[in-house]
Amino acid sequence: MSQWWEIGSRDAEVVVPKIKAVAYYRHSAQDRQENSIPIQQEQVREWADKNGVEIIHEFADAGKSGLNAEGRPAFTEMMGEWVKHRKDFEYVLCLDVSRWGRFQDLDLSARYSSECREHGKQVIYTTIGKRDDDRFTPVVVQLERFRAAEYSRELSGKVFNGCVKIAKQGYWAGGSPPFGLKRLLLDEKREPVGVLEPGKRKAIQNQRVTLVEGDPVEAVTNWRTRSSTSSR
Repeated sequence: MSQWWEIGSRDAEVVVPKIKAVAYYRHSAQDRQENSIPIQQEQVREWADKNGVEIIHEFADAGKSGLNAEGRPAFTEMMGEWVKHRKDFEYVLCLDVSRWGRFQDLDLSARYSSECREHGKQVIYTTIGKRDDDRFTPVVVQLERFRAAEYSRELSGKVFNGCVKIAKQGYWAGGSPPFGLKRLLLDEKREPVGVLEPGKRKAIQNQRVTLVEGDPVEAVTNWRTRSSTSSR
């Protein structure tokens, strides 16, 4: 038979309050990974659960560039309305530095982290973890900021060179067609597939797009405009 003090010790559970946090997720349109944010979410939640952290709100910018903060409504809301004005959380969780942003100015990336710190919040990249007593961590974070920015610069160069090569081959490199013209999709053998409607894109990487005459009225207007301009 259990004694009264044994029963009381079993029933009384010590509940350790969890540290509150918000989480931020992002992927760009260039990533072309529709499951990127759910994957980030799963990994960040797993880290939070293992480290006694409760996520009270999540922010996500899907299909948004990380080159700056402009054009990222979730990031702007988090920084402006939550970080600066709310006192009910301590951490801002983000999977890694590249999801926080690929700022070309490394000081700009650090500035937003510093703003969080000024308002009593700590940015934690869960792939790195929380290492308050590790003096090498700031060096790692700065290196990751450089790698994130460099990735964007290299990618921009590759995209530009690719567009130049495609244009030299006589194909349309991308964007909306000029007035009076339409985009014609070509298959891998460069045979016509069909006209791409506004907003539509080619689905296969080695397909190509060329320009063909569009609406007759637009084509005539376009021709008259060019003729009038060349005769001046």
